Amino acid sequence: MKKLNFLVITLTSLVALSACSRIHFVQYEQENNEQEEKRWHHTTLNGLVELSPPLNLSEVCRGKAWNHVTTETSFGNWAVSLLNPAIPYLVLYSPRTNRIQCYQVPIENSNDKDV
Repeated sequence: MKKLNFLVITLTSLVALSACSRIHFVQYEQENNEQEEKRWHHTTLNGLVELSPPLNLSEVCRGKAWNHVTTETSFGNWAVSLLNPAIPYLVLYSPRTNRIQCYQVPIENSNDKDV
């Protein structure tokens, strides 16, 4: 019974410690903005060396402002990082997902133009 309790506690701890992370940046609050672009960002050596170029928001939003930028380690990112060889205290590959929402110019009501 003690071994079963130990196993359950160990597995629960491992799941809790392998949780996903998310950083959310907000510049403008805009309702009903559903257009979103997702891109993976690749790093190595415990995240110290970037393999992919930095995220260029001006390029992604085509000159418009950005609303939300979210950088997260999703379950998919975590699963892919498990495929790498294990070296103690060294992560050789750690992907993240960047989700970007660009500012959408509101469509004005045609009745407002006549005023």
